[in-house]
Amino acid sequence: MTAAGPRLQNLIIARQSARRGELLSLQWRDVNLDRGELTIRGEKAKDGDTRLLPISARLVAVLTMAKTDPAGDDYKPSDFVFGEVGKQEDGREPTVN
Repeated sequence: MTAAGPRLQNLIIARQSARRGELLSLQWRDVNLDRGELTIRGEKAKDGDTRLLPISARLVAVLTMAKTDPAGDDYKPSDFVFGEVGKQEDGREPTVN
């Protein structure tokens, strides 16, 4: 884990909660740190069902630290949680649904 960069480390921690593809498409609007849950939207889920996933206190702490950009501002709700800043892992720009 120490060889992985910070965003990959966060993805590894989150992997316990959801499928890789679901996590890579996760946007900040889908994260509720106060309730400690992620919303996996049906259009991004393998089975097509929207579901709420509880997340560990460790992942809440990690995402709390990761929710701000390098300038110290919160990411936009449409920005992706994992991958390159604001983009999906494959470099695509986020889409607003």
